[in-house]
Amino acid sequence: MNMCPKCGRESKGVCLECFLEAHPLEAGEVKVLSCACGRLRHRDRWDARLEDIGKYVEKGLKAPFEVTLKSVRVAPVLEGSNLALDIAVEGVYKGEPFKRTITGAAKVQKTTCPTCSRKSGGYFEAVLQFRCPLPELPLDERQIAKVEKSDGGLDYYLLSNNYARGYASQLSRKGYAVKSSNKAFSMRDGQSVYRIYYSIKKV
Repeated sequence: MNMCPKCGRESKGVCLECFLEAHPLEAGEVKVLSCACGRLRHRDRWDARLEDIGKYVEKGLKAPFEVTLKSVRVAPVLEGSNLALDIAVEGVYKGEPFKRTITGAAKVQKTTCPTCSRKSGGYFEAVLQFRCPLPELPLDERQIAKVEKSDGGLDYYLLSNNYARGYASQLSRKGYAVKSSNKAFSMRDGQSVYRIYYSIKKV
């Protein structure tokens, strides 16, 4: 009978338990930034989803040469300032299939995302001037820097003119009367930078 030289279990050489104790499966380092608005940053990309982080951990799981990984499934759970990782592993060691669940964790560092930073600094690129009841087409809350009452309606200050232009274009196709104007507010590389104002009325 072959026995494990470390624990005496029946095994062809070092048994699975002793081998994994000496050479544990390890998740790679995970760095996550979190903003108070709920957005996550992972690998220099904001709006990362927990599923994306899980897939990254799956690909980065480190296993010793003697182990062949057959399946890795990660369930990331955000718990306050910590990201818990439950990792279900299926593999083969010396022809012996095995299943293991290992745990990992990543510290979530609090920071401010670019969108919230712009909002707190009063930054905006465009204004939607609604001079009619608000349309049913919803606005992305993350794009709204502030909302002010104005004569005849509401003014929505938006962070991105590209977003504002696309939104105004959709309203125009729905039959709204949309007119745009611009006002210079700064200089960049010797060129004037403009804020765009979209007047929106119901025809």
